[in-house]
Amino acid sequence: MSEPSRVDPPPSADRVLTFGVVAFVLALLYALAADPYHFVYDDGGITLRYAERLAHGSLGYVDGERVNGASSPLHTLALALGLRLGLDAEWAVRGIAALAFAGAIGLAGATFARRGAYGAAALALCLAFAHARPFEMLTSGLEVPFVWLSAAALFAALDRGGQFPIAIALALCAVNKLDGLLAWAAFVVVDAVRQRRIPFATLGIAGLVTVPLLLVVALVFGSVLPNSLLVKLQHGAAQTQFDPLWMPRLLWEGSRLACIVALGSVPLLFVHPPARRASLLAAQVWLVLHVSAHVFVRAGAPFPWYAAVPQAAVWWIAVETVQGFADLATSRLRRPIFAQLLPSLAAVATLGLKAPELLQRLERPDGPAGVPLDGAGDLARAAAGAWLRANTSGTELLSTPYGLPAFEYVGPVIDGSGLNSRRDPEVEARAPYELVGPLETDDLAGRGTGERRFVAIFRYDARAPIYAVTARASSEVVRANLAHVPPDFTIPPEIDPDGWLARARKVPISADELHVTCRRWRDRLARVEAGAMPDGATAR
Repeated sequence: MSEPSRVDPPPSADRVLTFGVVAFVLALLYALAADPYHFVYDDGGITLRYAERLAHGSLGYVDGERVNGASSPLHTLALALGLRLGLDAEWAVRGIAALAFAGAIGLAGATFARRGAYGAAALALCLAFAHARPFEMLTSGLEVPFVWLSAAALFAALDRGGQFPIAIALALCAVNKLDGLLAWAAFVVVDAVRQRRIPFATLGIAGLVTVPLLLVVALVFGSVLPNSLLVKLQHGAAQTQFDPLWMPRLLWEGSRLACIVALGSVPLLFVHPPARRASLLAAQVWLVLHVSAHVFVRAGAPFPWYAAVPQAAVWWIAVETVQGFADLATSRLRRPIFAQLLPSLAAVATLGLKAPELLQRLERPDGPAGVPLDGAGDLARAAAGAWLRANTSGTELLSTPYGLPAFEYVGPVIDGSGLNSRRDPEVEARAPYELVGPLETDDLAGRGTGERRFVAIFRYDARAPIYAVTARASSEVVRANLAHVPPDFTIPPEIDPDGWLARARKVPISADELHVTCRRWRDRLARVEAGAMPDGATAR
């Protein structure tokens, strides 16, 4: 099949740049205005811990040891730069995520505009907005927006051609996350199919760029290979139950619309113009490799951010599919209008189907959507660390089973999971403070026994789990007679047999004392602080 002839001359460089910039600006404004409810959670807090310490000249998760738990070093370095430039943590996370996500959409817009496929450029923008999970994770502190940026850079470079742009994009994929090396495998497949050779020259250039960057990673974080990956693989190998299809299920749940459209891309491999086949085939192969890896490799647990690469690939494939069939219709029916009309209609349909969800993201904190339940537990865990930071000198050791809330606490932390620090049960046992949770009220009994007592209990939704802090009698908090208990929380006698927790001076944690949270949670905590909403009330 020959490429459909153009009615108009090829777009000028100025027009292509304009489309790319417009797509970038629209995506940036929406990403900054949309409130995806979430704040920094799970591995995002660990990433910020590394970034904040690096911004202030400290290497690693804790002083005295170099354990690499920063699984996305490029994203971590970008956050460290933002913090070093004076941004607070919330805006470092939000700003960098929005820039990266908008950069991915801007690259897509410019790529399709360069072909004269303006409808496809609009569809790329709309379909990216319609994806649920990327926006859910914009403020999470995780590397999802950076993954989208590196993926879009590779697809755009393959579409344009040229050894150097492709090599730089491959290096970006590998340095952002080591599983980006699967993109190298996808590129080799693409070049082998198109050119019937192995692209040694491009791979060599990519290697020359990647190796120095990985040396910087090793210098900063102590190792190129994330220790967190090794621990999760060990944990996964010990699992007795494992769903090998969890990744396809996650993709279907988070981006069903794009998945349905992307399924139609297979026939295009046989009719697509060779010049446009590279980025489509690369996205397809990368998608298959990444999903297959998670079918056979147990990486600890089915964390949703593992799906960032497949989601980006599905997004690109879906746009390519619509544009491919539009070009096919144009060629067969000899109606040039189809080249713009079909993808434009798909863009409008996407906005129509997703309009309620897109508008809901723009609702203010007092809107009817409320605060999602899954954020309440993360907030309680972060608040435990922030409360310790606000009421101690920050020099006493905190033992935590997760490596969190190390960012909120700031002080020395030992990670009982071994993801970020070396396991040492004796040191954990001697730590002045220990984080316990997630727990139900009935589970508190027996956790504050022995040499530690409960000093702080946190719960921001009656349906959400509890996180608590236990402390030794010699700790600063116990000696200062300080405690935190939700106002509506009844202290079980079995966790406070001598009445100390009931008698201690209750010191609340305010929204301003939390390093990072979203606008909805800031408003909620401010109302709790003002007494307008009881701490521990139901969110919705």
